[in-house]
Amino acid sequence: VFYNVTYLFSTSKLVTSNLIFEEILPIYHHFQGIVEHQIN
Repeated sequence: VFYNVTYLFSTSKLVTSNLIFEEILPIYHHFQGIVEHQIN
């Protein structure tokens, strides 16, 4: 039972990380584009 709980926890953590990553990545690219535009 403990193994299942640990497995579920790590899996949900991984899914959450992926969701956050997918949310942040476009914002990061957008910000990077703004910075490059300001430099050039």
